[in-house]
Order: sequence, then C-alpha cells, then structure tokens
Amino acid sequence: SSGINAEYRGVIVVGGMGELHLSIVQDRLRSEHGVNCRMRKIRVNYQETLDESFEYLATDTAIGWIKVEMESILPKRLNDYKVTISNGRFHGKALDKLYSSVKSAMCFGPLIGHSVMGVSVKVTIRPLTDTT
Repeated sequence: SSGINAEYRGVIVVGGMGELHLSIVQDRLRSEHGVNCRMRKIRVNYQETLDESFEYLATDTAIGWIKVEMESILPKRLNDYKVTISNGRFHGKALDKLYSSVKSAMCFGPLIGHSVMGVSVKVTIRPLTDTT
C-alpha cells in the first residue's frame, strides 16, 4: 500500500513498500491519471529483525551478572521494539543510562547496520552484592 506522506513547496512525498512498488505507483500516475511526475532517487528504509530468539549471559562483569534475552514480536509490532529492564538495585541515572544504551544498540543491527525492529529485549541484572 502506498501513501502520500507530505507536501512541501510543490513536492509530494509518496511512500511505499520498496523500489518496485514505487515504480508501479509512478507508472499508474502517468497512465491512469495523466500526471507527469519526476522521481528523485528512491530511498528504501531497511530494517533488521530476528529469525529466532536468543539469550546471552555475562557472568564475569564488574557489577554482577547480566542476562540479555531477545525475541521476535512480529507481526504484532513490526515498526517498534520493546525494552524491559529487571534489575536488583540500579536506580536513577544508572538505570536511565542502561535503558538509553539498549535503545542506541537497537539503532544499529548486527547484519547490515540498520535499525532493529519487531524485537523484544529483556535485560536482567543481578548485582554482585545480591545473594539470591
């Protein structure tokens, strides 16, 4: 499905599902509606997601152990990701820093460096002083 996203100074931005889809929209505008339009270079916003869930456990850290669990939340939340942080005694700025670090990591996926979407990230921290 295509859509008109914005109009600014006589320029209309049309969004679609990829390069082929936008080429079809251009052809239909010409043939069915008689609109002579020029298209700039098409930009495709690639995103990454997970094929399968995984878990990583780091036990030898300065603060205790950290477990990171990631799983796909597709197709429910394609254009979003969810971050949950369960921690022992981290509060305030330290917790805010951890949350922003996870969000920053989601901006650069491991495969081709594009944003990661449709993924749930759960970070669990058990401080060294926690005896449970």
